[in-house]
Amino acid sequence: MSEIFDEGDEPIDENELLKDRMILELDGFLQNFNVKDMLTFAEDFYLVFKIYEEIEKNYGEMGTFGVQEDLGRFRKMISEWNLKYRDILLEVTTDSIECNLWVYLREKNINEIIPVLRKMKRLHSIKKLKTSPLKIEAMFGSVENENENSLILLEDGGRIKIIYLREDMLLPHSPEFRFAAYYAMKDGFDRRINIRKYSSEFSFHLPKATSGCGWLSYYNSRKNS
Repeated sequence: MSEIFDEGDEPIDENELLKDRMILELDGFLQNFNVKDMLTFAEDFYLVFKIYEEIEKNYGEMGTFGVQEDLGRFRKMISEWNLKYRDILLEVTTDSIECNLWVYLREKNINEIIPVLRKMKRLHSIKKLKTSPLKIEAMFGSVENENENSLILLEDGGRIKIIYLREDMLLPHSPEFRFAAYYAMKDGFDRRINIRKYSSEFSFHLPKATSGCGWLSYYNSRKNS
């Protein structure tokens, strides 16, 4: 990925930060996958969320008409994402108030993902809730302390939806990120599709790599503490 920085700031090489962070965080759940492929997925994933963050902010300030062109470009980008990563699907929805980015698995039956959850490190428990729709809550120990992190999945229209907080989804050690990465990697992806070509097509300037939430700000706060 190219260096991303605001005018007047020193450039940050995202590739180097990502490589260091990912190598530290890879565990047995993901180690059978090619590290270079993992980096490709993580860079694409992070870029999608950075662009979504800007569109979401502008949508809240200006409404549909103020972001119509950017939203159209983003939908096109997401369509190509879903061709590239066939098992981890993204969907953009809007209403009169907000813009949302949903993350789905192509799996139809929630029981099919339980064996995958059991492979993940730091798993404490899996609770299957007989709600409508069916829901699973998996509890994981934190990589840094005794607190627990939850991963919530539910059946939604013939797919499985991952319920997430953005700051958790973008941390490589979080259950949300590791689970999404597993499904992106498990059957491979189409390397011919270039998601990053869209990064220069939007009306806004992307923030520098250390701003906002996610693994980059987390990495730098740990590095400089």
